[in-house]
Amino acid sequence: MTRNRGAIAAGLVGAALICCAAAALPDLDKLSADYRGEILALARDKSRTPLERSRGIVARTRTYTRELTDLQKAFLKKGDLKQATAVNDEVNRAMADKLLLAAIAVIRKANERKAPPTPPPGTSIQKDLVLHYSFERDPKGFAADTGSGRHHAQLVGPVTYEQTRRGRVIRLKSSETYLACGSKSLNTDKWPAITLSAWVLMKKYTGFGVVMARGEITGKATGGFLMRVGGRGPAGWRPGRFSVAGSILEPTSFAARIDPMPKLNRWYHLVGTYDGREIRFYVDGALDSEKPAAKKGEPLSDPPVTKLVIGNSAAEPHIGWPDMYFDGWLDDIRIWKRALSPAEVKQLHESERGKP
Repeated sequence: MTRNRGAIAAGLVGAALICCAAAALPDLDKLSADYRGEILALARDKSRTPLERSRGIVARTRTYTRELTDLQKAFLKKGDLKQATAVNDEVNRAMADKLLLAAIAVIRKANERKAPPTPPPGTSIQKDLVLHYSFERDPKGFAADTGSGRHHAQLVGPVTYEQTRRGRVIRLKSSETYLACGSKSLNTDKWPAITLSAWVLMKKYTGFGVVMARGEITGKATGGFLMRVGGRGPAGWRPGRFSVAGSILEPTSFAARIDPMPKLNRWYHLVGTYDGREIRFYVDGALDSEKPAAKKGEPLSDPPVTKLVIGNSAAEPHIGWPDMYFDGWLDDIRIWKRALSPAEVKQLHESERGKP
């Protein structure tokens, strides 16, 4: 099979970094300058259509972020945390580049097709919605944020898409397949409230089935929240869970409806909310469990080094463990910067339950 020059370059760079870690590593400033020069040239190339230019920018960014991931691994192997952090910051800058965001918007529009509006128009559910991954119009290598349009995620590992009765969904299979978004405006530190929503279907059991979390990925720092569907384990030990991070909050709310483990090949709609007073977990539109905050009004706590991870734990060493990741289908991942009311959670569930 013929491979494009960008993919070949990425493979060569990755092999050089992993196999020759003792040799001099590429200069980050030069890599950054070369990348930005190339995507600027692509953006100005009038011999291509806007869609062709956009696809070129997305493809080059996909190659570049893979190069950076390999470079970060090499620095971590050498114990150079300062340079590894600098590479991580460059990944965040690349993912937030205005040329990339504009290119993804062009591709999304070109791929757009008719679908039931979610949430329904004329409602207030979209208020303070900061992220929505619908997986319907994604450019290759990225999950497009169809909510705010600012928090696109990188597909890590061999993530695939499958067509189901709910439409196009992502398929995750191992600790090596997940989504990551390092957008700094998505950091939940000091947020007074939050809602997470996800449709999940497990294909195989793992121990915890983490749906989404925030963490450092390459370090031990954990972030503002954790949602998991549960998995194979003793009753009361590994059920579904939604938790938020605060200095005093009790981070526990367990899904009694799916304890001790969820059924395979069955869709569950999970929603977790925190309003500064109560932490609540909903399953299929109904309140499953709730718990008062230990201190009223305590905001979320989220270190600046964390990222959003979909489908796995978000921090070392757990992200590499064989019992943390989610194995199955995920669809319609959403985050709000407020707590949805019970009526809104039910409305959201009913509007999507019959999604073809």
